[in-house]
Amino acid sequence: MNLGIEYRNTSKSILLFVLIVYVLDFITGNKLSDIFILNTSDILAYQDLWKIITYPLKYNSSASLLLFTFVFLFLSSNLENFYKFSVVPIFYLLITASHGVLISLFNITETTSFISGTDGVAFFVLVLHYLLFKNYRFYVFNFELILTKYIMLTIIGTWAFLQGLNYFLYTSSEVFNSFLLAGLGTSNALIVYYQMYFIKKYNDKKYKSRIIDKVDEEEPSLEMISASKLKMTENKRVDDVNLISSDPIENEERMNNILEKITDSGYSSLSESEQKFLEEYSKNIS
Repeated sequence: MNLGIEYRNTSKSILLFVLIVYVLDFITGNKLSDIFILNTSDILAYQDLWKIITYPLKYNSSASLLLFTFVFLFLSSNLENFYKFSVVPIFYLLITASHGVLISLFNITETTSFISGTDGVAFFVLVLHYLLFKNYRFYVFNFELILTKYIMLTIIGTWAFLQGLNYFLYTSSEVFNSFLLAGLGTSNALIVYYQMYFIKKYNDKKYKSRIIDKVDEEEPSLEMISASKLKMTENKRVDDVNLISSDPIENEERMNNILEKITDSGYSSLSESEQKFLEEYSKNIS
């Protein structure tokens, strides 16, 4: 629910800043590269530790640049507004730093391994956005596109092919480390998504338990007793069927409908079968 609040979007600002640094690095003959690129041996020697957050500012490959531009131009904004807080860019920095440290530890025996490019954070945003907003619709030059799983696989496959070709031609450790960054970004996205999923499931179950406990503790009034007797007269016999279905989704939907009915009209508005279902359902989740 929006509530009329507008949240600041910094995704396009991040994209513009990175592109400007890339252009300046190209104009100056890659003189900025030594400032930003991360040498894993330096990190292991506790030197230039600040480079664990600057290595994305060093251009890696066209595949990395295209993926990063696509993700931050069309997807990251939506993800940032979904979380509705302004620390998402800081979260990106933390992910970037953790990737730099982990790859440095992975390359503990290497002496000249370098890390650069934005693949880690790009894959994090791409995968997490897909998990949260399956079949997301967006527009590119007035053309509507849908981010289906097949489009996702095509994007990732194209990126992997271009990176593999680049590694085959130049045998650069930076390109090889791009695959490690992509794997770490994907892993982070899965961890964040399933953490959110299980927290939501736990909160939903806890909320329903509170509603059921509140209904059980509610002392019935004369109106509720009269209404119940009237329903018993009208429905002298409840059909001999299983109140709890074998399909958990069907039970979930019926439970939600009953809770909405209680919220709107009170417990007395429930039919006898609905009351019995509520009682059986509460036993199953208790």
